[in-house]
Amino acid sequence: KIVETFESLESLGLVVVGEEIHCNQTGYSLDIVIRMENSKKEIAVEIDGPSHFIKYFPKGATTLKRRQLNRLADRALLSIPYW
Repeated sequence: KIVETFESLESLGLVVVGEEIHCNQTGYSLDIVIRMENSKKEIAVEIDGPSHFIKYFPKGATTLKRRQLNRLADRALLSIPYW
């Protein structure tokens, strides 16, 4: 699934900076970090599988991680649900 996501992102003109990147501000691991081809601004991408949800609602740990990454990290966060 990650390889498909990489290919999709690159087809949109995005550069994959890395995968499983450690966020120093929060201590969390980020699934993918991307940036636009002509930009230095990075975006964290979290691909959330079924274990992150109860029905279609994020579990508490997922909500907390999103909140902390949005407020503390120096990158924007994009969360992609499995559906």
